[in-house]
Amino acid sequence: MSTLSDVLIVGSGPTGLVCALTLAQNGVPVRIIEKLSDYPAGQRGAGIMPRTLEIYDFLGLLGDVKAAGGPIPEILQYNAEGQPEKVFSIQPYCEPTPAIPEHNIYMLGQDAACRILRTHLKKYNIQVELSTELVSFEQHDDHVPL
Repeated sequence: MSTLSDVLIVGSGPTGLVCALTLAQNGVPVRIIEKLSDYPAGQRGAGIMPRTLEIYDFLGLLGDVKAAGGPIPEILQYNAEGQPEKVFSIQPYCEPTPAIPEHNIYMLGQDAACRILRTHLKKYNIQVELSTELVSFEQHDDHVPL
């Protein structure tokens, strides 16, 4: 599927999808290609930092992210006999403030975050083109022809 777009995004990870959604919400036509034949399962990281949560809020998907994920679980430390000894938090909970609405790290797998982003992109009739690889391009002063 080849379409005329102002922007070609190569790669359908979180960065490419956030870029595509930001552009789409601002009326910029985008095309996303991914060389893989299917979306990756799992993640490179499951912790979403507070600033990323603020960006998700700005993009209108924070509710979906929070519904799918959760706060960082507490850690249970065991003694040498294998008995639970101590419970502690990796990050103590901080209340939101107007200046910093998101203080806390949130847990959500990268595959789930990408699925949410792709769902929001569908509202703009944008879908990732799987099994489509950029192998070369020709740079001009004012454009890159596809």
